[in-house]
Amino acid sequence: MTSNRKKHRRELWAFDNDINLSIGIRSLNGRLERTFFILDACEVGTSVESFRKAAGVLGAIGFAHEINWIDSSIFILALLLRFQEYGVYHLRRARRSTETAQPRLMRVVEDMTEGTYKSLAQSLGVEYSFVE
Repeated sequence: MTSNRKKHRRELWAFDNDINLSIGIRSLNGRLERTFFILDACEVGTSVESFRKAAGVLGAIGFAHEINWIDSSIFILALLLRFQEYGVYHLRRARRSTETAQPRLMRVVEDMTEGTYKSLAQSLGVEYSFVE
C-alpha cells in the first residue's frame, strides 16, 4: 500500500562526503526559534510550511513557481529592506522576543504580498508560513 504523503529529501554531494539537508535541518529543531528562512529557489514554496515545522523556525518564505532570478532578487531585496524599515533587525535578543518578532515579520510579508509588490509576489508564487 502506498501513501499519498510526499517525502522530501534533499542531498548535496561533495568530494569528501554527502550531506542530507533533511536530516541536518531537523537536527537544528529547537535552536532556531527566532529564525526566518528565505528559500530563494524555484518551487521550494510548495512545501514551505512543512519545512518551517521540520526546522522549528519562526517563519519561512519561498516561491511556489519556476522563477526568474532577477525577479526573485528584486523581491528578496525589497523584503530585506522592509525588514530593516520595520526594525526587525533591532529586536532584543530576549528569549520572549519571538512574541514581538513574529507579528512584525508577518506584517512585512503580508504588506509585500498584498501591497506594492502584489503582482510580483503572485508571479513568483510567494508562499509563507509562521508559527501560530
